[in-house]
Amino acid sequence: MQRSPISVGFAPGSSPPSLLSRSPPPAPASLFLSEAPRREAKTSGQPDELKATGILQRRSNNNTFDETEQSKDDLSCENILRIPVLALVSNQCPIVVQHTDSVAHVLKVLQDNKILSAPVYSSETDRFIALVDVLDLVVFLVSLSQGTDTSMEQIRRGFQRPVYQACGISRNNPFYPIAECTTVHEALENFLALGVHRLPIVDSCNRIRAIVCQLDAICFLLRVEGQTPEITKVFNLSLRALGLACKQTLVTVPADEALISCFALLALNKICGLAIVDKTGRLVGSLCAMDLAGITEENWLDLSMSVGDFVYSKVRQQSAIFCKPEHTLRQMLQMATTGRVHRVFVVDDDLKPVGVVTFTDALRVVVRHQ
Repeated sequence: MQRSPISVGFAPGSSPPSLLSRSPPPAPASLFLSEAPRREAKTSGQPDELKATGILQRRSNNNTFDETEQSKDDLSCENILRIPVLALVSNQCPIVVQHTDSVAHVLKVLQDNKILSAPVYSSETDRFIALVDVLDLVVFLVSLSQGTDTSMEQIRRGFQRPVYQACGISRNNPFYPIAECTTVHEALENFLALGVHRLPIVDSCNRIRAIVCQLDAICFLLRVEGQTPEITKVFNLSLRALGLACKQTLVTVPADEALISCFALLALNKICGLAIVDKTGRLVGSLCAMDLAGITEENWLDLSMSVGDFVYSKVRQQSAIFCKPEHTLRQMLQMATTGRVHRVFVVDDDLKPVGVVTFTDALRVVVRHQ
């Protein structure tokens, strides 16, 4: 039976070397690395930037930000983006794993806490060495099954490997910490300059206070955009007007493509999601890192099954979330947050994908137009 996509909200190898032996990549001066000169973290009182602009930031016992306390005259895009990014995630209690924990253990930790990634701490070096996510772990295990007659046995052994061997294999989660006094604007710039989806927030002792992700930033912008003319203006523009309707980095696979090939494509293209199309090229689904949550040694994948069967029978039993070039940026972001995805595919009148809009694209537009 042919499946049709739905639009949510609107109609119209070998194991990689240990990270312990790697030198950390160069980081921008605004980042807060163990080896870099440390910025003094403000832990009390109002940040100087907010005092200078007259913004009254309400801080409860857990330092959360309440935009309802702002004066409308103060809610310019510039002032809003000067809020400390920690205020967006101050209720968070980060889950940390040890670099010697097994892949199987880390997968269970991610599943039990309903999260997709966690920072990896090395007791040998007394520092955090990476962020690891479910896509890293699955791609690592898949790599062990290639070129061997005992692939399942290799994968079983892979579940017992230390997690640091899998860190960074998908190339999607380099570890770039930022200081707790970093503003929202600085965090957005780091998301874009570094090409990362998550930024650990650390204090002056290098302890992780929280992890801010692109979704946190998007939800914050959606909450305040109605009171912020500059952001409202951008959110009212169509994807076509913003130049987001078509994208060269769109990756599609036929529904009958083997699952193992799709994992290879995700790692090769350094992406977290791809579009699934039928024989006519129509969008019928998508595969993303979130679909891999809950994978364990006991329910390990049949890598020879088709990606279409995996997505519909094993995951969410729903089709891809899509939009048209005429949808506004606001509509696209509301679709993504409602559907709990980090990207929305853009289709033409024949429901054939012509592009994909990610949270990175949306944040870039906001920064460019502020």
